[in-house]
Amino acid sequence: MVSRSEFYEGFLAYLPVTVHPKVFEISKHMPGVLLCTFLPCCNIWVDVFQNVCPTVNDIALYFFPGKFERSKEQYFNLLELVEMQDLVLRSSVNDVELLIFSSKRLYLDSCGESCVNSDINCYYILVELHCSKY
Repeated sequence: MVSRSEFYEGFLAYLPVTVHPKVFEISKHMPGVLLCTFLPCCNIWVDVFQNVCPTVNDIALYFFPGKFERSKEQYFNLLELVEMQDLVLRSSVNDVELLIFSSKRLYLDSCGESCVNSDINCYYILVELHCSKY
């Protein structure tokens, strides 16, 4: 991911067990590097979710660090920055907006057992599918 002229490398994207067909199609066209910008989360959150809490069913992709120590360090540094400044990362793939949030934005009630007991926080993408292609 790239943002603020910084390069964060070694993150891996994973699809959830159940995935929407449009999200699956978009994931096949994702580049190796996402160009991202930071935005205040409060502005995006209200516009996208309109006071409705997203659930794990709204997650399109998960990002985790790669196996290298540098990837893990960069991952947690970026996660800390996003959380401390209440930011969202925005990118796009084929005219589809990707919004990248920290998993801490989900309410625990919607996470289920695996999220509640997890020792690792993660990024997830909620894909805004309102675009000209669909």
